[in-house]
Amino acid sequence: RGVRERADEENTVTMAGIGGGQRAKEVGPPVSVEGRGGGGGTIGAELVSKAEPDGYTLLFATTGSHSVNPNLREVGYDPIKDFTPISTGVVSSVLIVVNPDVQAENLEELVALTSSEEGKTMNFGSGGVGTVAHVAGELYNQRTGSEMVHIPYRGAGDVMNDLVAGRLQVYMNNVPTFLPHIQAGSVRPLAIAAEKRSRLLPDVPTTGEAGLDDFVLGSWYGLLGPAGLPDDVVETLHAAMATLDDDPE
Repeated sequence: RGVRERADEENTVTMAGIGGGQRAKEVGPPVSVEGRGGGGGTIGAELVSKAEPDGYTLLFATTGSHSVNPNLREVGYDPIKDFTPISTGVVSSVLIVVNPDVQAENLEELVALTSSEEGKTMNFGSGGVGTVAHVAGELYNQRTGSEMVHIPYRGAGDVMNDLVAGRLQVYMNNVPTFLPHIQAGSVRPLAIAAEKRSRLLPDVPTTGEAGLDDFVLGSWYGLLGPAGLPDDVVETLHAAMATLDDDPE
């Protein structure tokens, strides 16, 4: 039976992963977002891979859970065979930000700083090994000859707390992670790792404009279910996700 038909039974749709959103009004039953931090998204992914394929346990998947980590180490699932794809949610570029106390007003100054002897004492954070933030920091080190130390956390929220507090100097993650903190002035954006500027941050240059060529990086977020999800359930959930483009909120 489809998701809408089962709403009368007062079931709850659970969305696991390192993040999530709510589309309850489109699918009927309430949506419960259950954060499963750690492992670069693999903990939530493994949980969903073993769930009943009834449309009531879903995964807000990421590049880390399905592209990076399965190619770095053993995970408890097959990223292709153990899931049913439902919809792409968001594709976002990586933004390079620093704590305001870092002596770098732009990307050129940051590269000069991190590639110096002083830069060996600096660190960058991520929400876990194998996340896009981890890959971005290591790629930055390779491209610039820097040796910043990677500090993995159990989620993006913990990284932001230490970045704002000054215990962490650099963080490279997707644009939405930083917007409230940029608006509050608690972090400083330096460049976006994209071919063109973000419409959300039109004053922030691309990495190419800032002098760091061949550093374009981003990630995708998408909705998946366990393998074997019935076609009618996939269609209902896909239709609900498709309304996001038309929803001003």
